[in-house]
Amino acid sequence: MRSCLWLCCFFLAINCGAQSLPKLDSIANTFLKNFKTPALAMSVIKNGELLHLNAYGWQDVALEKQATVHTSFHIASVSKTVTNLAIFKMVEEGKIDLEADINNYLPFKVQHPQGSAWTITVKKLLNHRSGIRDNYSFYKPFWSEPKGDPTLELGAYLKDYLNSSCDL
Repeated sequence: MRSCLWLCCFFLAINCGAQSLPKLDSIANTFLKNFKTPALAMSVIKNGELLHLNAYGWQDVALEKQATVHTSFHIASVSKTVTNLAIFKMVEEGKIDLEADINNYLPFKVQHPQGSAWTITVKKLLNHRSGIRDNYSFYKPFWSEPKGDPTLELGAYLKDYLNSSCDL
């Protein structure tokens, strides 16, 4: 619910144009108050130009430390929008087939937890129907104790994560 409401506010803000950017501060602060959200950051980019960049709320509520544009946030499901946009752009360009085995695109092999008879497709990944299980013990240190930008390369992380998730 919160994500949906925030995305609505975000798209409303984008469509308001540069003249209403001060209104974004009001929208963000109202959202924080109404939904008891500790912090958020927002940017608006139009035609490659940064029109708005600001952080709101508390980076640390107990210490009353203000959030800044440099505060680390867990992106969680917000990344799905960007990922889907990129994938469907590649689908339009004929670079990705939604029904294809993901192993056609990865530099490492991923096997379905039920065995090699099952195929993990791009479409199944996008619909959360791949059969890959969450491996909380693997990613918990990255999630619960963030220490800034990761030092582990994304490709190495995904290879280790996906293979450990499939072996459970």
